[in-house]
Amino acid sequence: MMNKVNLIPKITINKLLILIVYYTVIMQFFVTNAKFYSTLRIILMLAIVALFLIVMLLNRGLYINKLLYLFIVISYISFIIGLILSVIFGNPIFELTILIPLIMMILGLNIKLSDRERQVLMYGYVLLTGALGIYFVLKYGSGFVISAQYILAQKNQIGSIIGISIVIILYNLLVKRQHVFYNSLLLIVNLLPLLILRTRTIVIGVIVIFFYLLLKNIAFQIKNKRIFKLTIIIFGIIILLTSNQVVSYFYDVFFLNVDTNDINSISSNRLESYIKSVPFILEKFLFGELIVNANNFDPHNFVLYTLQKKGLILSFSIILIYFYFLIFMLKNLVHSKLNKISIPTLLLLLAFISSLFEYQAPFGPGTTQLITWFFIGNSMRKGDFDEWKSEYNSSSTRV
Repeated sequence: MMNKVNLIPKITINKLLILIVYYTVIMQFFVTNAKFYSTLRIILMLAIVALFLIVMLLNRGLYINKLLYLFIVISYISFIIGLILSVIFGNPIFELTILIPLIMMILGLNIKLSDRERQVLMYGYVLLTGALGIYFVLKYGSGFVISAQYILAQKNQIGSIIGISIVIILYNLLVKRQHVFYNSLLLIVNLLPLLILRTRTIVIGVIVIFFYLLLKNIAFQIKNKRIFKLTIIIFGIIILLTSNQVVSYFYDVFFLNVDTNDINSISSNRLESYIKSVPFILEKFLFGELIVNANNFDPHNFVLYTLQKKGLILSFSIILIYFYFLIFMLKNLVHSKLNKISIPTLLLLLAFISSLFEYQAPFGPGTTQLITWFFIGNSMRKGDFDEWKSEYNSSSTRV
């Protein structure tokens, strides 16, 4: 009887988590209604805090490993620095960039999902993003045709969520090789809206991840001398890359209504903002825009944007965490065999590619990156990576 009683809170927590993840997609249907969407964001934040408190109460504390302890300490120091700078400059200054990712990693470390629950979480998420993409294409687009004008102002936000689903699908197809027919359908349902929205940064990320997994598959087939499968893969790639319709479709995604002779036009004026940002950062590297405005140009690059807006003193901690995960991800991508590649690694790759061209990734916005950081925390619990496995088993403590 006692086992059944203890099982109820665990099941409730897991279901609540899955609902919150679903909610991050459902709320995007209302993203064009700014006022209502702001209310939905507040509800999401309250739900995350409530889940965090419930987990802490039911577990009589939280398990936190050395890595998360370090991040908490660093974040706390940054918060204190922000308060000090608030007094000095007379403006409220808070460094909370890592807050939601940190909460989600802690939840991931403390919530154990069964294999079935993980499947429910991922496939439900993928179905919802497919519906989301089709909804916006049918409502604002001209059918499944690439438009010269962007059909949605919030395309990057919607595209980021769809991109996460496509990474999950590619993982199921090229790593796990499971439910090939259904995952192929889900890939089409999610990929078409992504291309029509023309979220170019995410499309680049998806292409990089696709070819990375493809090369890993080819290496695996060669190593195991599976010549027939290797031939099919290579033949499929040749057909894909030589199809005029496919090439034309992707060309329009990136270059339709763009001056291909002007790199600044191709980059949507990002290159110009980078060129302006670097001298400003070098000149005001300690405090950035905390002491002087940079003429209202925002570089769409996480590192440049963070240094420009906050300066090195306030942004040092978040930049440190950024490069920790970047190096960690690259090590895993290089050294992991095909069957050891994990979803968190691939989601991090997508987020870091986004961070090169968008200033909120990889830690934000919270509505899009929430599932990524939960899976990272969950991978620490499961020991998907050797470094995290040893840390969790030997160093996690209850607080």
